[in-house]
Amino acid sequence: SGSHWNSIYVSPSNNDLNDIRFANPRLGIAVGDGGEIITTTNGGDSWMDEAAGTTNNLSAVVFSDRDTAWAIGDAGTLLKRTLDTAGLAVWTKLPPFGNLSLKAIHFFDATHGAIVANRMCFTYDGSAWQSRYDTSFGNLRAVYYASPKNLYVAGADGRFLDLIAGGYKNTLSTQTIVSLYFVNS
Repeated sequence: SGSHWNSIYVSPSNNDLNDIRFANPRLGIAVGDGGEIITTTNGGDSWMDEAAGTTNNLSAVVFSDRDTAWAIGDAGTLLKRTLDTAGLAVWTKLPPFGNLSLKAIHFFDATHGAIVANRMCFTYDGSAWQSRYDTSFGNLRAVYYASPKNLYVAGADGRFLDLIAGGYKNTLSTQTIVSLYFVNS
């Protein structure tokens, strides 16, 4: 139909980019291998590198509010992006979650966040991360906070679970679920 894709950014290090999120139509962040983080403030017309403070591969990024973003990755890497007093972005490397390969992160709002890796789910209450563990559930690959009362995780064997309301939901597939999205709660 005449449509085509134009390259708007090429990594100087040739690192793969693994995830991208936008806080609004203009502000976006992408993360990738080798700790690569790039941002746009003009809706993707141009992209700039941001110093991550890590060379670990980053798998996912999310905004918890307009000014705060989080990135996760290999070796338990957890990074938090905030704005300093001059309004400049600063990434802070937080204590790692062991040596886990963190797979997915989602925030409902600034006080309801979650990360999944292997059989672990970590939740954030606005001030601290806490771990939840379910030995009966397989390798977790996806997480979605649909509401403060509904935190869904999914992964191996096509199953998904609501950690707050409790109980397994339907088995959706025999395949691993790697992403969840809800239009509303």
